[in-house]
Amino acid sequence: MGNFREIVTKAVIGKAKKNTTQNIEVKCENTPDTVLGCWIINHKFNGTNQSGHVLINGTLDLNIWYSYDSDTKTVILDKDEILPSGEVVSSPTSMNKLKFEYSEGKSFVSFILENSAMFIISSDLENAYIIRQNDESDETIPVNIGNILYPSKKDKGFTDFEINANDRIIIPYTQYYVTVTGGVNSVGKYAYQPGKTWEYYINLANGFNLDENLFSSVKITDKNGKKLSKKSEIPPEAVIYASRNSPKNGWLIPLITSILTFITTCLTFIGTIMNFS
Repeated sequence: MGNFREIVTKAVIGKAKKNTTQNIEVKCENTPDTVLGCWIINHKFNGTNQSGHVLINGTLDLNIWYSYDSDTKTVILDKDEILPSGEVVSSPTSMNKLKFEYSEGKSFVSFILENSAMFIISSDLENAYIIRQNDESDETIPVNIGNILYPSKKDKGFTDFEINANDRIIIPYTQYYVTVTGGVNSVGKYAYQPGKTWEYYINLANGFNLDENLFSSVKITDKNGKKLSKKSEIPPEAVIYASRNSPKNGWLIPLITSILTFITTCLTFIGTIMNFS
């Protein structure tokens, strides 16, 4: 009998579970009378390691069957929905509370400029607002902080005012996405993460489709269509296109045909000249 060797190994496996609920509001072309059914198909999702947390991204197709026009007509509504990214440990939409010492006479503009470092790229500065406590009820004051931090000639400017004690400044969270398309295994939109390169988002898309893409060829453009280099950090709302440059896509045969035609034409031309000479 041959020699056998038994190898015993140990593996450490971790598991995590999170239950979450999301309410999706769908706008219909007609006013529904009765919702007859709802189902989800083509759901795709994946998890990636994000600084020790698990980041979930995905997409789904939502179908809604409803009646309208006094329940005399029915229609099925198809809607593509992007699953918001969320971490197992903490969610990017969770509220972070920062407390600042009140200084009498401090203006809102000076406060924002002094603390501008607390804002991140996902801060929805245009839709920020203040909740101010009054004697009878709370007052909501819209404030476009973007006009303070990034003023432009098109803006009418910001009307400054004095901060009151116990004012609460609310900064909404905006989730940006990066689109990955072309010769990848999972085309879709993925949650933007600051400081990432194109390889990160290609991995989220489950890598290149080797039947379509050769040599890891990609084209990157920002939200305005400006071309970016592969060494650049990927900005929010960018598009990463994995080139479909594999011979299986049919481009090689026309190329070879064109080259052979050119060579044949050249040989025919040279033969004609030699016959005349």
